[in-house]
Amino acid sequence: MQNLYIGEFNINDSLGITNANSQFLVRRARIKIDGFAYSPKLTYKIELGLTSRDLAIVSPETRNTPGIVYDMF
Repeated sequence: MQNLYIGEFNINDSLGITNANSQFLVRRARIKIDGFAYSPKLTYKIELGLTSRDLAIVSPETRNTPGIVYDMF
């Protein structure tokens, strides 16, 4: 998980802090799962993207489907 915090404010000598604005975003959240099925010779790994930035990646090559699966074998 990767988080982003943005804090903006102005400091005025007579008024102190003005125009305070803050944002907290989850830039990236992914689940990674790996293991084996039936025997250790048959392994699997999958990585899924869960944030809106991951889901917003679309392209004509993937028929405009969201990029939920990042890596799988």
